Amino acid sequence: MAEGRDIGTVVFPKAKCKSISTRRLNAAPDAAPMTLKRPADRSILDKLREEIHDRDEKSRNRADSPLRRADDAVLVDTSDLTIDGVVAGTCAARA
Repeated sequence: MAEGRDIGTVVFPKAKCKSISTRRLNAAPDAAPMTLKRPADRSILDKLREEIHDRDEKSRNRADSPLRRADDAVLVDTSDLTIDGVVAGTCAARA
């Protein structure tokens, strides 16, 4: 198993099992890696979302090895999943 932004398209394009995970930027804040207990936490989370969005846009539009989903990769939307759900969705890609 390997993980990375271009593993299934550049590094191991002939792999038998590929999955790609995604998450809505506006997914439930309690699932974020921080607890939002103070109003200031909301601005931190908003800044983090902006940075992730900017990073992903740059990755999708770069000339060398742009971020994209391999045609045969199973998409696992982790927005509303627990860790066990992510594992189950990823393992389903092997079936």
